[in-house]
Amino acid sequence: DPTSLFGAGVGDGWLAGRQFIERGRSVTFSGDGARLRWLEHAATSDNAGELLSAPIGGGDALHLALNVRQYLEVAPGRVVAIANAAYRGPHNRLILLDEAARRGSWLADGARDFIPIPGTADLLARVYTGQSYDIFRVSVPRP
Repeated sequence: DPTSLFGAGVGDGWLAGRQFIERGRSVTFSGDGARLRWLEHAATSDNAGELLSAPIGGGDALHLALNVRQYLEVAPGRVVAIANAAYRGPHNRLILLDEAARRGSWLADGARDFIPIPGTADLLARVYTGQSYDIFRVSVPRP
């Protein structure tokens, strides 16, 4: 699709003749190259979408989280994400997702975005604190 069709680089996607993305964005390969992850239905004012993951060879997509703005694989099968972020506010949260266990765990409330701290398993998260934002160091638990 033309990048301007839905705006902000949002579009449909196909792999091996099969459509796997509908109005999505932020497509990435897993570190081992076995899975694709993306934000589905992300043609929204905040570019948030459903975080999905699917095996490259075909198969059903795994629904990981709703209203995700940003995500990053931190270890094989483990992804951190800003979820519940349909719009900015204290309800946004930073979560850790385990694809194999099919569960998520809380890392920080009010988080709007994050960056990894090089050489560590930690993140710097921008967290909504009422009228403004603060930066917090967040540790990502090891498996």
